[in-house]
Amino acid sequence: MSDSEILREGAAVRWPAVFAVAGLVRSVWRTAGRGCPCSSWSTSGGDLRIPHFVGIHAIQALPLIAGLAALARRYPVQSSDLVRRRLVRTAVVGYAGVLALVTWQALRRQSIGRPDFWTLSAAAALIVVVAVGAALSLRSPRVLALTEF
Repeated sequence: MSDSEILREGAAVRWPAVFAVAGLVRSVWRTAGRGCPCSSWSTSGGDLRIPHFVGIHAIQALPLIAGLAALARRYPVQSSDLVRRRLVRTAVVGYAGVLALVTWQALRRQSIGRPDFWTLSAAAALIVVVAVGAALSLRSPRVLALTEF
């Protein structure tokens, strides 16, 4: 590979990064003092960029959760494939609940930093549902094992 080809490939990587950083700086500069410093999310009303952020990062978070569950085989309570599958499903339900919650909050033109009573109640209910789901997921796949001896 010649030097000119290496320079062209470097430019192909460098210029999109420069444009991305310039866009970030422009958005932060444009909304300076009116939103969150790094994300420029609105602090005064609903912002649909927040549910978009949460939803798009499900692409990264859910496979990570599944991978961590696969690594958890060494713990006796999670040695069963069924238990790990239940835990991943519970995490998916919890993530979908968080996505629904922030979408509902944004559609009601409510700031992410100042939730009202109903948003906090829904968040508390979601926490309870996920905790109960996790507790039920950790049950042994063989319920009859206690009566067999």
